[in-house]
Amino acid sequence: MQTDPPFKWEHGDDEGEDEAFSPGVDGFRYRSYLSRGSELVVVQEIDGFAREHAILVVTATRVGVDPAGGAQEEYQCESATGDRRWFAPDQIDDWLVSNGKMRDLR
Repeated sequence: MQTDPPFKWEHGDDEGEDEAFSPGVDGFRYRSYLSRGSELVVVQEIDGFAREHAILVVTATRVGVDPAGGAQEEYQCESATGDRRWFAPDQIDDWLVSNGKMRDLR
């Protein structure tokens, strides 16, 4: 009985930063794990909005498709002062990280 040879990993160049954060199957990058109530930690000060290490809470989301058929998503976050701002995925990459916690926004 002949068995299949073991899988051989191809060792090419290390994946680039862009490849590490590629969109999901549906094209959305954060929709599957950010929703209303998700907490995000500021990792780099956002001028005039939030200081480093501040906690923001996602209060709204909006998703859609651009004219070229690409996925569009934005997440509205609220600071401790009550200020709100919309963030696109590239801005989340630069300024925010999820801490895995949720808040009840009823």
